[in-house]
Amino acid sequence: MIRSVKKQLTSTFESTPDLLLAVFIGLIFFLLLSLSMQSVAAQFSVWNIEKTNKKLPAVLQQMKTSSEQTAKIVKAYEDNREAVKKQVGMPPTINANATDAEASRQFTYKDLFNILIVGKNGGLTDTMIIVTINEKRQEITTTSIPRDLYYGGRKINSYYEFYGMNGLKNLIETLTGLTIQKYAMVDMMIFVDVINRIGGVDVCLDAPLTDNTYKTIENGQTANLHFDAGCHHVNGTQALRLARSRYSSSDFKRSERQQQIIKGLQERATKLSLADLSGIGQSIITKLDTDIQLPEGSQYYFKYKNYKLKSNNVMSTANALTSTTSPDKQYILLPRDNQWYKIKKFFFDKINE
Repeated sequence: MIRSVKKQLTSTFESTPDLLLAVFIGLIFFLLLSLSMQSVAAQFSVWNIEKTNKKLPAVLQQMKTSSEQTAKIVKAYEDNREAVKKQVGMPPTINANATDAEASRQFTYKDLFNILIVGKNGGLTDTMIIVTINEKRQEITTTSIPRDLYYGGRKINSYYEFYGMNGLKNLIETLTGLTIQKYAMVDMMIFVDVINRIGGVDVCLDAPLTDNTYKTIENGQTANLHFDAGCHHVNGTQALRLARSRYSSSDFKRSERQQQIIKGLQERATKLSLADLSGIGQSIITKLDTDIQLPEGSQYYFKYKNYKLKSNNVMSTANALTSTTSPDKQYILLPRDNQWYKIKKFFFDKINE
């Protein structure tokens, strides 16, 4: 037994140098492997650095280009703040000269109540009428602004589409010097409905109206639009034709006819009963784009129904404007001598005459 154990111990001690050598060789191998891997990693890092250095000029150029583009965008906003105003519903700022600024100061108003009446055709507001109520003089003045008036690089009938009602109101206030307290936007179907509900209106023409571009259908028969000179009692559809036709006369004449229709509405409304008016008001108020509530509308009617109406006031080339063409060859209107204060003067004179 003792001899067997001794033999095993002797065998183990004799093999120990071989084991130590194997461990030593293993350590050397792992050390060399580690050094090789570090060398490869270092070479890979150098390669990455070289690759990055090659790309760096392009990256820096791209950053420079991006920075330059950003600077251009910022400068564009600084040079043209109209883009910012568009986002908040504001029209452009007029480039008024010293004469405009000085002259405009004399056109100030007190105790006026102004309602902007807008007729919309698609996205364009081709009809714009300011109804000015002067309680002191017990007068109502209706004044039309032509759709082709050119301001801030576009016709004003497109301002609603670009800037909304707030932008359009701000524009009208800037041009006229008036403060717009209320507005009502009317589309053609409401226009027809209201006139039919009140039994039609009376309109008088000082000359025949024939429009070969406006086709009508009466009793199944197609014809060109025609009205003889003189007075006519018209229904909603006929009144709409008078209000829209312009190719045979002019946009200014069309504005005069629109104001005649408003006058006819006022005259007809004074003959209706309270029940009739209430029924009409309730049926159309929900269809209108307006900030006038039904109780307010009723109050306005009873308060102002007997005021004197001063109509047929149309800003045109016969008074404050001149015609020309835009850079893209459109027919446009500008204030005479490019003096914008003359528009304020026109309104001031019409309201106070």
